[in-house]
Amino acid sequence: MIADEYAIFGWGRRVKAYIIVLTGGFFIAGVAAAAVYGWRQDGARASGAAFDPVVSGSIRANTNGSIIAPPAEFSISNTVTKTTCIAERGGTLQSRNRSFSAPRECDDVWPKLSSVRSWSQDEGGSVTLANGSGQPVLTLARKKGLAYEAVKPAGAGVALQMLPE
Repeated sequence: MIADEYAIFGWGRRVKAYIIVLTGGFFIAGVAAAAVYGWRQDGARASGAAFDPVVSGSIRANTNGSIIAPPAEFSISNTVTKTTCIAERGGTLQSRNRSFSAPRECDDVWPKLSSVRSWSQDEGGSVTLANGSGQPVLTLARKKGLAYEAVKPAGAGVALQMLPE
C-alpha cells in the first residue's frame, strides 16, 4: 500500500531529484572552494609575499609577541668622580625585566653598583637598576640615542651608554 502511494504521488522520483540536486550543489561548492584557494596561493606568490629567513630571524619575539632586545654592554661613567666601568644587561627575566651584572670595579663609579641584578624598564622608558632583594640602586631616564642618565638620586652624575657589538 505504501509503495502504491509513492507511485501515485511520485515521491520516489522527487527523492531522487533532491539527492541529485544536493550532490550537484556540494560538487559545485567544492570546485569553487578549490578555485578560491588556488587563486589566493597564486596571488601570494605573485605579490612577492614570502618568508625571508634573514629578516625574520633577525628580530626575536617572546611568547607574548613583543620584541626582545639582545643582551648588551654598557659603559657606565660618573662625571663627579671621573670613573668608568663596563656592565652587561642580560636576557629577559619577565616582560620588562632583564638581568644585569656589573663587576666590583663598578662600585668606584657608584656605590653598590656591583650588587645590581635586575634592569626594569617602565612604560615611559625610564630604567630602575635594583639589587638582588629588589631595592633600587639607580633610576635612569633615557636620553638621546642609546644613552641613559641617572635621575634618582638627583645629582648622581651617572650615565650609561650602550656599546656597539
